[in-house]
Order: sequence, then structure tokens, then C-alpha cells
Amino acid sequence: MKVLFTLSFLFFTLFCHSQATFSDDFESYPAGAWIAGSNPKWTTWTNKPSTNEDAKVTDEKAKSGKNSLKIFSTSTSGGPTDLVLPFGGRYTTGNFNFKMSLFVPTGKNAYFNFQATPTIGQTWAMDANFNTNGNMMLTRSAAPLLNAVFPLDEWFEVEFDINLTANLWKVKINGTCVGAFSNPTNSIASIDYYPTSNTSLYYVDDVSYEYTPSAPKLAVDGGISELLWSKGILSGTKDSPEFIFKNFGDSTIQSLDLSLLIDGTNTPISVKDLNLKKGQSIKLNLPEITLKDGLNSIIVTLVKVNGKDSDDELCNNILNFVQTAVTAASYKAVLVEEGTGPWCQWCPRGAVFMDRNSDRYKSLFIPIAVHNGSTNPMRIVEYDSFMDFPGYPNCKINRDQIIDPSSSEVPFLREIALPTIANIVTGAKYTASSRELLVSTEVEFLDDATGTYNVNLVLTEDGVKGTTSAYNQSNAYAGGTNGIMGGFELLPNPVPATQMTYDHVARAISGLVPTSSSSFSGSYKKGDKVLLNFAFTLNATWKTANMHIIPIVLSEGSYINAKTNTFDEAITAGFTSSIEKTILTSDQVNIFPNPAENMTNIQINLTKNSDVVVSLMTISGQIIATRTYENLSGENLLSMPLQLLDNGMYLLDIKTNQGFRTEKLVVK
Repeated sequence: MKVLFTLSFLFFTLFCHSQATFSDDFESYPAGAWIAGSNPKWTTWTNKPSTNEDAKVTDEKAKSGKNSLKIFSTSTSGGPTDLVLPFGGRYTTGNFNFKMSLFVPTGKNAYFNFQATPTIGQTWAMDANFNTNGNMMLTRSAAPLLNAVFPLDEWFEVEFDINLTANLWKVKINGTCVGAFSNPTNSIASIDYYPTSNTSLYYVDDVSYEYTPSAPKLAVDGGISELLWSKGILSGTKDSPEFIFKNFGDSTIQSLDLSLLIDGTNTPISVKDLNLKKGQSIKLNLPEITLKDGLNSIIVTLVKVNGKDSDDELCNNILNFVQTAVTAASYKAVLVEEGTGPWCQWCPRGAVFMDRNSDRYKSLFIPIAVHNGSTNPMRIVEYDSFMDFPGYPNCKINRDQIIDPSSSEVPFLREIALPTIANIVTGAKYTASSRELLVSTEVEFLDDATGTYNVNLVLTEDGVKGTTSAYNQSNAYAGGTNGIMGGFELLPNPVPATQMTYDHVARAISGLVPTSSSSFSGSYKKGDKVLLNFAFTLNATWKTANMHIIPIVLSEGSYINAKTNTFDEAITAGFTSSIEKTILTSDQVNIFPNPAENMTNIQINLTKNSDVVVSLMTISGQIIATRTYENLSGENLLSMPLQLLDNGMYLLDIKTNQGFRTEKLVVK
């Protein structure tokens, strides 16, 4: 009897919820108080109230009264704040309404998630990102659910009105519906507030929820949601985006009429012969759309269902797709180094999103999988230690911002639009018998620059497979409990080595610590080029057809640019010895006066003995005179008479065994 009573009580607790309400405006706490430490209705991710996981009440800003909660981080990897408000159980039927006011300052972002079960961290119901560009993105396992615009630098109310019985999640901002969706994880148990990076800062006020066991019944209702733009978000990109239409009502839907609004231009769309019954959904595509630079607003409106002008729920009749497309800066690429390992149960997420973004953005998004784990045969100890990831999976964008791989697209778009001062050209020579690979990396300055620079060169391989258990991939997504993840939800845990393929695997790296052979310094003019050479001996098991050569240019640890070429592309370009093409800097060669009348001087600084060949040429390249100075070293001042020359523009070409430089000379 005791066991039977316990099970019956548990069933009642989980599935027979009565009405529940909660609200908190934070006015009953003093400024500076820990909220979870002050009110047991609140908790933290690991149940540690009054610690750094908790959040403090503040009087800096408030929507009502004087107080609110302040959620922020000073760490590039986010946290430690991880504040949770449980909703009193797991709700799977009925109607659940959640409201709060948010304030996101300009230049900052906000994040929270809904948990689907009372056990925190077991199953996510939804993620909500409020980005620095004013775009709200709702996702489930990084799959899009809904996006909309929200106001920056002012208070706004966000509301989730959820008909769990019909699986209809409606979203409102400041009381206006911005769309609705059907959630693959149709349950809710708590909200988690977490600052994802050092750009996270937001305030929360007037939090409330209300649960009722019954939900409105819908006779005739169709809903549109989950518009998926699959081709990347750079200006000029074309796609025929996919969206979901679902029948939430009791009546079968035979036809629907839509309106597609882009930049004030309306396009009608009709779909016939559906025969869509209650709960059924269908994927549809919009006509091809081309993204323009800047804000793109696509609004899809459900106009008619079965020929009638309205249905029972208007909130799911509109679908907003808002994207700010950017134009990639010339020659720019973004480096994304991912911390991963077969031992890591969440790392399939990293693999999925590294593949997705590199497919979307090709050579502009450069992925490198830096493997971790003492028994991991794909690990490069030096590289793994150097990156020092705080957790797994994680990635560093341009050796700076640390972020989850599933969120890497937003910082990529920000970084790809920023200009770079250097273009990179890669060439290579490979001797198959000795497996020796020679790589030449030419750095061309796109603007005048002064500083100390170095090049890291990384070799990666796609399609890596192994036969031992060390290649088995731990997989938290097995069975689909944690959502769809690129097919990993269909694979076991662990995924056996025979079913695993690893891409973007770092195989070799040169130049992590700057050396004389991987670094250079001085003052450079636009068009100046510096050539460095690298040598590797490849492992016999590496497949060169699957390899990429990735030079990374840095200045005192700060990212400048990177480039990726396939092995075959680099071989076709050809290897060039650095002695042949290194351009001397203006610190090494200086010509004065310029313009000059009767005489000019060439000041040259050599770090080792060298012959110096000076050629005077016409602007078209015809040699007028050449002189060789043998066995010079250190600082030298070479004089050149100009009395016999006509006024005009000439070229001075200076060659040494350390490099060359060509300068324009004006004679007047």
C-alpha cells in the first residue's frame, strides 16, 4: 500500500497540476541582496544560493518601483551567474503564461533558456538570445523556432503564452504578437538566466507566471513558424527559405493563402489540396530571396484558411524573419578554433556547427578542431595546452572571444565585416617519397602598418577515422532526449569508431611561439610583402587529399587574418623560397632626399653580410644603371648622383640576400 500510495502521489504531482501563480517585482529586497539567498522560490543551476551563481538585486534600473535584477558577466566564457526560477513542476498540458520585463543596453546581449524538466540541465525546452543588433532568436538545440526585433536600451515586456495541449507557443513583445511555433520539446519546468560572455548585461523586472490546467480549444486554426534560412547571412546570398505550416485546430485544412512582404513589396502565395488534419504539419518554401546589405525584414502572413479570412488564433498567423546581412571585408577570413574530444558527450554539437558554418561560408569561416584528452590519438599536446579552453565543446573566435560552437555564427558575422591589414597567399611543394611538405606564406600589407608580426601554420585533415575504442565518440544526444543534433540523435552512446568521421582535425602546427623564422617586424607600406617558409614531415597515415593548409597572421598575439587552402590548391600555386621574395621594410631601407635634385642617399641596415645590388630604372622598368656593393653588413649609407637624369619619376631597386625593396624616386 505504501508503494502504491507513493506512485499515485507522484503521478498526481507530475501530471495533475492545479492552477499556479507567481510574481516578483524585487521591491521587497534591499539593493545588493542575493535573490536566491533571499527568496527560496529562486535557486541556481547547482543549488548554491548567495554565491556567484546567484544574482543580486540592484537599484541601477527598474521597470516599476526602484529595483530589478542585474545579470552580467566579465568573463569571455560567460557566467558565473546561473540563476534559476523553478515553476513548481513539469507542465505538459494546459496553458502556461510567463512574463517579464527586460532592459538590454546598447552593445550588450542577453540570454536565458527554459528547462523542460525539474532536473536542471537534463533537457532544454528553448534557448533565447537577444543579440547586440536588436534581434531576438529563439532556438531549440540551435534549430530556429522564431526571431523578431526587440528594442535596445529601453525596458520591454516579453511574454510567452503557451497552449501546451495544442503545442502552440505564442510570443509577444510589449503586448504585440511577434509569432508562434510548435516546440519539439513541449514541456516547461523552469527558466535559467545565464550571461554567455563578457558582452552580456541585462536587467530583469516584474517576473510572473500563471498556469491553468485547461487550455483554449481551437476549431479552425493554422499556424506558420520556424522559417529556416539555410545559406548563410552575407549580402548577396540567395535562398528559398523553408517554413512550417501546422494545423492546430480540429478541422482539416484543405488550402491556405499567404502574403510575403519584403521591403514594402507584397507577393501573394496560395497552397491548395493540403488535406492537413489536426496536429499535422507540412514544410513549405518561399520564392527565392536575395539578402541585401544591412537589415532584411521578411514577413509572412497567413491570410486565409480554407478560403476564410480568419481562424481561431491570430498570433500564429504571422512569421517574422529579421536578419542583418553583412558584406565580407576584402581578403578577410575568420578563424574558429574548437576545443573538442571523443570523451566529451556534448562535443557532437561542436562537430555539427563547425560543419554547418564552414559549409555556409566556405573559406571565410576557417574551422580547426583542437582535440583534448590524454588518450585521444588526434590530440596535439602543444596546441591543446596553448588554447587552454575553459570547457568542452568551446571555440575561440580569432584567438579572442570564447563561445559555444552553436553560437559561433553571430561573432563570425561581426568579425568578417571588419577590414584586415594583410592578405595571405599560400604555396607548397610536396615530396611523396620523403613526405616532406614545404609551405611558403606570403603576407601582403593592404595598408601602411608598423609592428611585430608572426605566422602560425596549421595543417588539418577531414574524414579522419580510427579503428580503436579511442575513436569512439561519447554522445549525449543519443535517443533524441536532448534534441535533434545533425543526426547524432539517431546514433548510440558512445558512437563506435566504425560510425565516426572527424573533420577539421589539427594534425600539425608550427609557430605557436614566435621565432626568428616565423616572425618579422618593421614599418610596412601598402603593397609590401613578406615571405616566410615552413617545413613539415607528414605522417604516412594522413590523406593529403583531405588536408588544408592554414596560415594565421598575428601581431603580438592579436589576430590579423588567416587563409585556408586545400593541399592541392597550395601545390598548384607552387612553393617560393623566402630569400627570393622577402620585401625589406622601410626600417631596413630608406631613400632620402626624395624628391631629390643632384644626389640621393640609400640608407640600408643589414643584419648579416650581404652583397647589395642597386638598380636605377625608368618607371616602365628599363634599367638605366646598376651597381653592386660587395660584402656589406650593419648600417650603410650609399650615395647616388642624379645630375645626368631628366626630371621625372624613376624606380630604385635594391636587392640583398635578405630580400629586396623597390621604391619610387622623384628627380626635380
